[in-house]
Amino acid sequence: MSIAVVAIAATAMLLASCESAPAPGTSSSPSGYVDSVTGGEGSVRVQGWASDWNTLNPIKVVFMVNGQWVKQVFTADTSRPDLDRKYSRGADFGFDETLSVPAGAVTVCAVALNVGRGEDTILGCLTAESGRSGTTVPTTSSTTTTTPATTTSTTSTSTTSSTVPRCGGVLAATDVIAALC
Repeated sequence: MSIAVVAIAATAMLLASCESAPAPGTSSSPSGYVDSVTGGEGSVRVQGWASDWNTLNPIKVVFMVNGQWVKQVFTADTSRPDLDRKYSRGADFGFDETLSVPAGAVTVCAVALNVGRGEDTILGCLTAESGRSGTTVPTTSSTTTTTPATTTSTTSTSTTSSTVPRCGGVLAATDVIAALC
Protein backbone atom coordinates (compact mmCIF):
# COMPACT_ATOMS: atom_id res chain seq x y z
CA MET A 1 0.00 0.00 0.00
CA SER A 2 1.43 3.42 -0.94
CA ILE A 3 2.19 6.12 1.61
CA ALA A 4 -0.36 8.45 -0.03
CA VAL A 5 -3.14 5.87 0.42
CA VAL A 6 -2.21 5.40 4.09
CA ALA A 7 -2.14 9.18 4.62
CA ILE A 8 -5.53 9.65 2.97
CA ALA A 9 -6.98 6.77 5.02
CA ALA A 10 -5.60 8.31 8.24
CA THR A 11 -7.15 11.67 7.35
CA ALA A 12 -10.49 9.99 6.58
CA MET A 13 -10.44 8.22 9.97
CA LEU A 14 -9.62 11.50 11.70
CA LEU A 15 -12.51 13.27 9.98
CA ALA A 16 -14.92 10.40 10.65
CA SER A 17 -14.25 10.75 14.39
CA CYS A 18 -15.16 14.45 14.35
CA GLU A 19 -18.34 16.29 15.20
CA SER A 20 -19.96 19.21 13.38
CA ALA A 21 -18.24 22.58 13.72
CA PRO A 22 -20.13 25.39 15.39
CA ALA A 23 -22.07 27.84 13.26
CA PRO A 24 -20.40 31.28 13.15
CA GLY A 25 -20.75 33.15 16.44
CA THR A 26 -22.39 30.31 18.37
CA SER A 27 -19.33 28.85 20.12
CA SER A 28 -15.93 29.66 21.60
CA SER A 29 -14.31 27.53 18.87
CA PRO A 30 -13.38 29.03 15.48
CA SER A 31 -15.76 28.99 12.52
CA GLY A 32 -15.13 29.27 8.81
CA TYR A 33 -14.81 27.11 5.71
CA VAL A 34 -12.72 26.24 2.71
CA ASP A 35 -14.17 28.00 -0.33
CA SER A 36 -12.00 26.21 -2.87
CA VAL A 37 -8.84 24.24 -3.54
CA THR A 38 -7.66 24.72 -7.12
CA GLY A 39 -4.85 22.73 -8.74
CA GLY A 40 -1.89 24.32 -10.48
CA GLU A 41 1.50 23.20 -11.74
CA GLY A 42 3.05 21.57 -8.65
CA SER A 43 0.80 23.56 -6.34
CA VAL A 44 -2.73 24.11 -5.06
CA ARG A 45 -4.42 27.38 -4.17
CA VAL A 46 -6.51 27.19 -0.99
CA GLN A 47 -9.14 29.90 -0.37
CA GLY A 48 -11.55 30.35 2.51
CA TRP A 49 -11.99 32.09 5.84
CA ALA A 50 -11.57 31.53 9.56
CA SER A 51 -12.57 33.56 12.61
CA ASP A 52 -12.69 32.96 16.34
CA TRP A 53 -15.47 34.81 18.12
CA ASN A 54 -13.18 35.20 21.17
CA THR A 55 -11.23 37.88 19.27
CA LEU A 56 -11.68 40.49 16.54
CA ASN A 57 -8.11 39.85 15.38
CA PRO A 58 -7.17 37.52 12.52
CA ILE A 59 -6.37 33.95 13.62
CA LYS A 60 -3.88 31.32 12.52
CA VAL A 61 -4.66 28.53 10.05
CA VAL A 62 -2.68 25.38 9.25
CA PHE A 63 -3.06 22.94 6.38
CA MET A 64 -2.72 19.20 5.93
CA VAL A 65 -1.89 17.83 2.45
CA ASN A 66 -2.51 14.11 1.89
CA GLY A 67 -2.40 13.54 5.65
CA GLN A 68 0.86 15.44 6.22
CA TRP A 69 1.01 18.82 8.00
CA VAL A 70 2.39 21.71 5.96
CA LYS A 71 5.27 22.99 8.10
CA GLN A 72 4.07 26.58 8.17
CA VAL A 73 1.43 28.52 10.10
CA PHE A 74 -0.61 31.04 8.07
CA THR A 75 -2.66 34.03 9.22
CA ALA A 76 -6.24 34.39 7.97
CA ASP A 77 -6.02 38.14 7.36
CA THR A 78 -7.01 38.59 3.71
CA SER A 79 -9.81 41.11 3.21
CA ARG A 80 -13.27 39.53 2.84
CA PRO A 81 -15.87 42.34 2.77
CA ASP A 82 -18.62 39.72 2.41
CA LEU A 83 -17.82 38.48 5.94
CA ASP A 84 -18.01 41.98 7.39
CA ARG A 85 -21.40 42.54 5.71
CA LYS A 86 -22.70 39.24 7.08
CA TYR A 87 -21.23 39.22 10.61
CA SER A 88 -20.24 42.89 11.31
CA ARG A 89 -16.86 41.86 12.75
CA GLY A 90 -14.45 43.29 10.18
CA ALA A 91 -13.24 41.97 6.85
CA ASP A 92 -9.76 40.59 7.58
CA PHE A 93 -10.54 36.90 8.13
CA GLY A 94 -9.85 35.36 4.71
CA PHE A 95 -7.04 33.12 3.57
CA ASP A 96 -5.71 32.66 0.06
CA GLU A 97 -2.59 30.48 0.12
CA THR A 98 -0.64 28.60 -2.53
CA LEU A 99 0.94 25.37 -1.30
CA SER A 100 3.61 23.30 -3.07
CA VAL A 101 2.30 19.76 -3.54
CA PRO A 102 3.20 16.61 -5.50
CA ALA A 103 1.65 16.00 -8.91
CA GLY A 104 -1.67 14.17 -8.98
CA ALA A 105 -4.75 14.23 -6.77
CA VAL A 106 -4.13 15.91 -3.41
CA THR A 107 -6.48 16.32 -0.46
CA VAL A 108 -6.05 19.57 1.46
CA CYS A 109 -7.59 20.11 4.91
CA ALA A 110 -7.63 23.50 6.65
CA VAL A 111 -7.58 23.82 10.45
CA ALA A 112 -8.32 27.07 12.32
CA LEU A 113 -6.29 27.43 15.52
CA ASN A 114 -8.36 28.38 18.52
CA VAL A 115 -7.88 31.56 20.58
CA GLY A 116 -8.90 31.47 24.26
CA ARG A 117 -11.61 28.99 25.23
CA GLY A 118 -12.68 26.39 22.71
CA GLU A 119 -10.95 23.96 20.39
CA ASP A 120 -9.16 24.03 17.04
CA THR A 121 -11.60 23.52 14.18
CA ILE A 122 -11.23 21.55 10.95
CA LEU A 123 -12.75 23.91 8.40
CA GLY A 124 -13.04 21.26 5.72
CA CYS A 125 -11.13 19.20 3.18
CA LEU A 126 -11.20 19.37 -0.61
CA THR A 127 -9.31 17.52 -3.33
CA ALA A 128 -7.69 19.07 -6.38
CA GLU A 129 -5.50 17.77 -9.17
CA SER A 130 -1.97 19.22 -9.07
CA GLY A 131 -0.25 19.45 -12.43
CA ARG A 132 -3.49 20.46 -14.16
CA SER A 133 -4.97 23.91 -13.69
CA GLY A 134 -8.52 24.59 -12.62
CA THR A 135 -9.73 21.33 -11.06
CA THR A 136 -11.61 21.20 -7.77
CA VAL A 137 -13.48 18.20 -6.37
CA PRO A 138 -15.32 18.10 -3.02
CA THR A 139 -14.30 15.16 -0.82
CA THR A 140 -16.64 15.46 2.15
CA SER A 141 -20.08 13.90 2.28
CA SER A 142 -21.54 17.13 3.65
CA THR A 143 -23.92 19.42 1.82
CA THR A 144 -22.06 21.57 -0.70
CA THR A 145 -22.98 24.49 -2.89
CA THR A 146 -21.22 24.95 -6.21
CA THR A 147 -21.13 28.31 -7.94
CA PRO A 148 -19.05 29.59 -10.86
CA ALA A 149 -16.04 31.63 -9.77
CA THR A 150 -16.31 35.30 -10.68
CA THR A 151 -12.81 35.79 -12.12
CA THR A 152 -12.09 32.46 -13.84
CA SER A 153 -13.92 29.54 -15.33
CA THR A 154 -13.01 27.24 -12.41
CA THR A 155 -15.64 25.96 -10.02
CA SER A 156 -15.70 27.14 -6.43
CA THR A 157 -17.10 24.71 -3.88
CA SER A 158 -18.27 25.80 -0.44
CA THR A 159 -19.05 23.56 2.51
CA THR A 160 -21.54 24.98 4.99
CA SER A 161 -20.21 25.51 8.50
CA SER A 162 -22.99 23.46 10.08
CA THR A 163 -21.69 20.27 8.44
CA VAL A 164 -17.92 20.82 8.63
CA PRO A 165 -16.24 18.39 11.04
CA ARG A 166 -14.57 19.67 14.23
CA CYS A 167 -12.32 17.45 16.31
CA GLY A 168 -12.81 17.85 20.04
CA GLY A 169 -9.40 17.40 21.68
CA VAL A 170 -7.90 15.47 18.73
CA LEU A 171 -6.39 18.61 17.24
CA ALA A 172 -5.42 20.53 20.36
CA ALA A 173 -3.21 23.52 19.49
CA THR A 174 -0.20 21.91 21.20
CA ASP A 175 -0.65 18.75 19.09
CA VAL A 176 -0.89 20.79 15.87
CA ILE A 177 2.17 22.91 16.72
CA ALA A 178 4.15 19.79 17.78
CA ALA A 179 3.29 18.13 14.46
CA LEU A 180 4.56 21.18 12.55
CA CYS A 181 7.96 21.27 14.27
